[in-house]
Amino acid sequence: MLAVLANDPEWFVRLRAVVAVGSLQDSRKIRVLLRAICDLNRHVRQRAACILATMEPYLTEILDKIIANDDRYALQAFISELDRSGAFESVVKAIHTKSRGSAVNGLLDALKQGQAALRPRSTESQKYENLVR
Repeated sequence: MLAVLANDPEWFVRLRAVVAVGSLQDSRKIRVLLRAICDLNRHVRQRAACILATMEPYLTEILDKIIANDDRYALQAFISELDRSGAFESVVKAIHTKSRGSAVNGLLDALKQGQAALRPRSTESQKYENLVR
C-alpha cells in the first residue's frame, strides 16, 4: 500500500508515503526509496535521500544504484545527506576496500567535475531541469 502511495500524483502524498516507508524496519524499503530519490519534487527526493543515508550496511549498494540511474539530482541529494550525516567517509572507505568499480568511478567523477559530470538522461529529469531554468 505504501509503495502505491509513493507513486501518487500529488507530491505531498508521495512525501508522507516516503516518511512512512522510512519508518519500516525492512530492507525491501530500499526499492521504494530509490524510486523516490529520483522524484521530480525536491522535498520527496531529499526525504528519500535522508532515509537512505541512514541505511549503513547498504550504503555502497545504494550508491551504485543511484549512479546507475544517472540522475544527478538524486546523486547530489544522496551525497549531501551522506556528508550531513557523517557517513560519507565510511562509504568512501568501504568503496576503497571493496574496489567497487562503478561506485568508485561515479563518485570520483561527481566529486571532481561536480554536477556537470552527470547528465540526466530520462525525460522526467529533463522536464525538471527545464522547469528550474
